[in-house]
Amino acid sequence: MSNNTSPYISREDSIAIKATALLLVIWGHNHYLTPLNTPFLWWLYQFHVVVFFILPIFYDSQKKQFKTYLKNLSARCLVPYTFFYATCLLVSLITRKIHYSGFIELMKGYFHIGGVTADNAVGFQFVWFLMAFYVFSIIRYIGSENKYVNIVFLLVGSIISLIGADDRAILNLNFPLYFSQALYFYTLGCFAFWLNKHIKYCSCICLVIFGISSYLFFIGGVHYTDVFVTLTGFFFVWQSSKFFKRFKWFQAIGRLSLEIYLIHIYVYCILGIIMPHNWYCQLIVYALTVVVSYFLAKLIHKYDVVRRLLFPNRIEDLKILKYK
Repeated sequence: MSNNTSPYISREDSIAIKATALLLVIWGHNHYLTPLNTPFLWWLYQFHVVVFFILPIFYDSQKKQFKTYLKNLSARCLVPYTFFYATCLLVSLITRKIHYSGFIELMKGYFHIGGVTADNAVGFQFVWFLMAFYVFSIIRYIGSENKYVNIVFLLVGSIISLIGADDRAILNLNFPLYFSQALYFYTLGCFAFWLNKHIKYCSCICLVIFGISSYLFFIGGVHYTDVFVTLTGFFFVWQSSKFFKRFKWFQAIGRLSLEIYLIHIYVYCILGIIMPHNWYCQLIVYALTVVVSYFLAKLIHKYDVVRRLLFPNRIEDLKILKYK
């Protein structure tokens, strides 16, 4: 969700990292290929989405006034968040997945207040990413502007990372606006950036730690190994993406990662109803989910007014709609 540059990760690498993480996310959302409440599912969930939060830490921040930054950030995150939150509600009501519980409950789910999640309110949880990324981006901006506040952020984030997965999950559930989760991701991102900047052969070392911590994760459960899997998982995705970045289709997926992420759930749900539940057919479902979601995202970008309405890059995109 950023066009900023980085002295450590090229734009081509950044796009490839997004594509790799997205393909892992889509795989994880197919609960035939990745059954619920299995070690593999929990292992995959430790790092595949977190990559999108760690990656921006590696970008050079483009300094803007906070008011301007917040307006553009709100357009990029809250506009698609609101649209897909409402769409999730509509789909859930039509399919009778949930019963309408009132406007107050919807707002609690929207702002993640009082332990009410998007899943509770509108029947789908995947939209949480945008609100969490919105809060994360504000934390990142404030931290880059004031080193003392940044120290506080990192101290609190470090405490969150050390309290254990179960306690952290409770904290994330009950803290509004996904703030504790965003702060945790921000802290891991800063630490990943520091490791990459100051430690020689950082990626190789992290890959070894990723392998060891993943093994411990599988034999011993989540506990305290999840932090190491999450942190080093970023370097695992980064290095893995280098095998595929030369492919044009792979780069194309990475460029539309946000759009594909938000669309693919609907595509998967429809295909999941149509296709038989066996490994062969579900692999086809996985491939079709990626392909169909990509072409729907391309279709949105073909019509600039629709793209500005659903996925504005800045606040001016919404203002131009008045003149269309």
